[in-house]
This record gives sequence, C-alpha cells and structure tokens, in this order.
Amino acid sequence: MGRAHVENIAKIDGFELVGAADPGPQAQAWAAEQNIRCFSSHADLIDKMHPDALVVASPSNTHGRVVTDACEQDIHVFCEKPLTTEFSEALRVIRRVEKSGIVFSIGLVLRHTPVYVKAKELLEEGEIGQVSLADCRYGGMLLGRATYVFSRELGRGLINEHTIHMIDVMDFLLGPVETVYAAYDADESHTEYNASILMKNSAGSFTSICASGITHLPTYAWITGMEKEMVIEGNSRLSIRDEDGEKELLSSGLGYREELEEFRDAILGRGDVTTGIEVAESSSRLIEAIYRSAESGRTQSPDSL
Repeated sequence: MGRAHVENIAKIDGFELVGAADPGPQAQAWAAEQNIRCFSSHADLIDKMHPDALVVASPSNTHGRVVTDACEQDIHVFCEKPLTTEFSEALRVIRRVEKSGIVFSIGLVLRHTPVYVKAKELLEEGEIGQVSLADCRYGGMLLGRATYVFSRELGRGLINEHTIHMIDVMDFLLGPVETVYAAYDADESHTEYNASILMKNSAGSFTSICASGITHLPTYAWITGMEKEMVIEGNSRLSIRDEDGEKELLSSGLGYREELEEFRDAILGRGDVTTGIEVAESSSRLIEAIYRSAESGRTQSPDSL
C-alpha cells in the first residue's frame, strides 16, 4: 500500500513527496530507484524533513505510535486501516488525535470507491425500497502472500486486517450497527482463516458476512430491498435486479486516489474528511465487538464498549 500511495501522490496536485521511512533493505533499494529519500524510521523522517502530512502504511501494530508522534508535531495523518491491533490503544490514539486538531483520515477505501458511493446515494433515494437483508462475501486466497493478515502480532487477524473493509462499508451503507454476533475458526495455533458475522442495524435489517482468507470465490455484497435488489460484485460492479432482470449501473476501480484527494482538500480547508476520526472509532468498536462475540459466544453491542 505504501507503493500504491506513492504512485497516487505523484498524480495529485497539491502534494509533494519529500521522503519515506522504512528500515528494510528492499524498501531502501526501491526508494533509491524512485529517487525518494528514505529514512530508517518515521522519527528521522519527521525530524529531518518536517512534513506537513504523513501517509502511514506501516504494519498495523505500529500505527498507534506513528500517529501519536505525528500529533505531537501537529502533522496531518492519513493512516491505513486498521487504526491499531488493540482496542485499548485505539481509544488512546483517537483521544490524542481529537485533542491535537490535526486533519486525520483512515484508509477505509470502500467508502471512497465509486460503486459504493453510488450505492449509498441509491439507498438514500429509496431505489430498492426498505432494506430487509444484506448478504456479503469478502476475502481471497491470502495464505502465502499476505502473511501479516494472519499474524496476531502484526495485524491481530483476518477480521481486523482484511474483513474490516466489508464490515465498515456495510455500516456506512446500512448502519449504524447496533449489535453483532460472530464465530470463527481461530485457535492456539493460528488466527482466524474463516469467520461468520451477523450484524443488526438500527433500522432492524440484518447483514451477514462470510469472511475467508482461504477462498478463490469472488467478493460480493447483495442487498435485498422490498422492491428490488442491489448487487456489488468484486468491489467494482454495481447492478440493480428486479423481476425484469439485471441492469448494470456502474463499474469502477477502488477509491485510493479519491481518499487522498479528499485528505488534501481537508488540509487545504476545502472540506471535511468522510473517513475521519469518528469513522476510525466506529470501525474500531465494531471490530472489537465482533472479536468479543466470537470469544464469548454472545451478542455484543459496539456502543457499549
């Protein structure tokens, strides 16, 4: 994601990339190829370059420290999801960001992805009628290529590192989520490979999410209304279905550029971020409630944490 953000920063007016921070030799070599000054730590980058903003794409268990250090220097922050790997740390970081007054955005990219933005508009306009149910599948074959997803130390697990995208965007589309119930296959030897999550929102509809890090089946979100159904396939194709058949409304890529453009505009006083510290807190509470439900076997409320 660091490389992807670097590529987008180069395309966005108003940004100037002044440096990167990564202790690894591969990153150092890559930065040299890109003619980017690379420091061994974020502290060195801040001290030497005094940037206006940081894009944090380091391992998730380092996010809290980097964001807090940025707050101390009044540096604006775009932080990749998840905010942290521990809920108690997430709350501390959130309160520090709120106290600092910096512009903060979290990288929950599906909220910026055009097919989901359009879906939100259509749902608010009542295009499919009152929503009664949503059925979602999210994941991929991550074993062997995204090992951090299954690391308790680096990322906590699949739900926190990967499924968070679908969990959050369904909260965005249909929320707010009031209660969750979850189960997964984690044990002493490994974090969750698969999970089943049920969320009930304030309007009374249910969202079920099948999450897997060992699947080849595609991602989708199928939202059933009283009049029509909405389908988002592969985070890239939006369709409406009724008794007359299916109509594709929009195809798009992921909103990585859009989220950084919004971050830039907020820094320049041109608007607010839609994935700010409030969203970081709501997603952190949702994820924690899901883990606690799976561990306890009981329904949990994110707002009660």
